[in-house]
Amino acid sequence: MVWNDEFDGAALNASKYSHDVNCDGGDNNEQQCYTASGDNSWVAGGVLTLKAMPSPGYSSTRISSKNKGYGKFEARINCLRTQQEKSNWSAAPRFITAVASGK
Repeated sequence: MVWNDEFDGAALNASKYSHDVNCDGGDNNEQQCYTASGDNSWVAGGVLTLKAMPSPGYSSTRISSKNKGYGKFEARINCLRTQQEKSNWSAAPRFITAVASGK
């Protein structure tokens, strides 16, 4: 194994990751703002949590790994929703496809 992260610190490791911060709609005209807010992403108990929130509009987080290239990718992903949420869509399938294709 060349690189891994067990998210065992108190925060996202800034030497390994960076937050994309913008309200430009990402790669597909998304109606949300990407933030580095602790309300949208945090590390606790060995788990990285990413959460979209209604603000006016929506806010969420988008995180990129730094200087890691391509290779095997493994993740445990759990998509949760509350009773108030009508639907829940995860970007994980899109992300994993992008990693596998080298995009």
